[in-house]
Amino acid sequence: MMKETPPPSSGASRRQFIRTAVVTAAGGLLSNVVARGQAPAVIRSEKSRRPNIIYMVVHDLGKHCSVHGVPVPTPTLEGLAAEGIACDSAFCTSPPCSPSRGCAMTGHLPHRNQLMGLVNHGWRLADEPPNMVDVMNANGYVTASAGFTHERHGGADEMHYQRVLKHRKSMADNFIENALDDAIGFMDSRSKGDAPFYLNIGTMETHGSQWKPDGYYEEHFGRGAKKFGIDRVEDTYIPPQMSASEYSYEMMRRFAPCVRYMDSQLARLVEAIQQMDDAENTLFVFTTDHGILSSRGKGTAYDHGMEITNIFYQPGRLAAGKRFPHLVNNVDLFPTLLDCAGVPAPENFGHSHWSGLTGEREYTPQEYIFTERNYHENYDPVRAIRTDRYHYLRNFHPFAKKYPTAAEIMASDDRNIRDRWPAETTLAGPDHSSASLAKYPDRDKEELYDIVNDPYETHNLAYDPEFAGVRERLAACCEQEMVRTRDPLLAGPIPPTPEQYELIKGRTGKTVGPPLEQTLGLA
Repeated sequence: MMKETPPPSSGASRRQFIRTAVVTAAGGLLSNVVARGQAPAVIRSEKSRRPNIIYMVVHDLGKHCSVHGVPVPTPTLEGLAAEGIACDSAFCTSPPCSPSRGCAMTGHLPHRNQLMGLVNHGWRLADEPPNMVDVMNANGYVTASAGFTHERHGGADEMHYQRVLKHRKSMADNFIENALDDAIGFMDSRSKGDAPFYLNIGTMETHGSQWKPDGYYEEHFGRGAKKFGIDRVEDTYIPPQMSASEYSYEMMRRFAPCVRYMDSQLARLVEAIQQMDDAENTLFVFTTDHGILSSRGKGTAYDHGMEITNIFYQPGRLAAGKRFPHLVNNVDLFPTLLDCAGVPAPENFGHSHWSGLTGEREYTPQEYIFTERNYHENYDPVRAIRTDRYHYLRNFHPFAKKYPTAAEIMASDDRNIRDRWPAETTLAGPDHSSASLAKYPDRDKEELYDIVNDPYETHNLAYDPEFAGVRERLAACCEQEMVRTRDPLLAGPIPPTPEQYELIKGRTGKTVGPPLEQTLGLA
């Protein structure tokens, strides 16, 4: 193993960093599966002088930062966007944490790469198709992982990284300050003539477990308000899509300090990139996995559950301060980063945006993106089409209950709806067939929203005759993508893993309608 050198001093002020910043961020099932644990065969390229790629994924940030107009100061991210390219219409391909990351790492939809739920619920990224690490390994890159990974049970080791930068051998490796210490130590150990590297950095911040009051990480690791602080209620910003309830204020006055802490730590990484011998030949990509916890947020297929911050930076190659307006799906990151590296991409579902980012070749924007939702804590299969103007969703669960809007939550006379943590309202129950969910109205089988005139998706147009043509066209696109990608949902419910089944069964209790096993496709 190469010796890691200590990270550079973090004493430089963030204001100085912003003034001098020259770095910014980017951002049916397969049958030919190889033996578990073996890296699949991939196409190799011999192109020289490939760029280093640093790909950083934080947890649960959505677009909750000042780069996107939210009044939560994130000057480091602002500096990155000012010196690089921020994507204004970026979304994840699937809202749960693991499926989102699996899409970015393979360029395939969850029902193709088999990561249709959380790793800790028994799901696993398949060995085929090849993932980013496999392709980079086969093309002369040194691959390294710092901090959090969420695609396979065995973590970074099972993803075939050549270097796993976890020196504490505990959950503390995943905290941003430690993950960045390890990443910066790796970067400092490199010289300009070395082989190019692909460095994946994942952090637990800004996941709810980090700032949740009286939670596990606060008790055992001193996170939460002890680490990040807590804002005054009168200074707390509540996003329009979130109910302005007591619980929302309690959440956001803890979440915002965690976001600011993440941003302050990020400044150290940017400074280290600037000081690299080959900074001009290094692409930095900053992104997150999905939207924030909120009404119709994380875990749902609505815009605020799918939206992500996505910033690209490579000095001298990408225009400073450019805003990328076109639709970006995080399944597109796989072909985009390989395009940047000059590495042939294996067959994938994604769309490379590298020519649009650089202006080096003709670029054709996507007319729409296709997204899906399968398992999180519950089973809620959704398929969706998003264009620049409209968002079409098709709900497949026979007993799906409506995710209430912020106004509906505040107007409810049921305290079980009004006075709950936003995450609980968003989930609306483990599998949508629990008898305890009788208080929620049924969800429409189809939903259609005019994003331009209804950005918080409160008025369903799917059954409005005036929009029948739009609904039919987008429904046909949705069906087309499901057929083209051999979506198993076309044949019926997608069965859960044993671990997922036990989780849902334990939380559901007495159900209405068919037995749980039938709803989950196990009967």
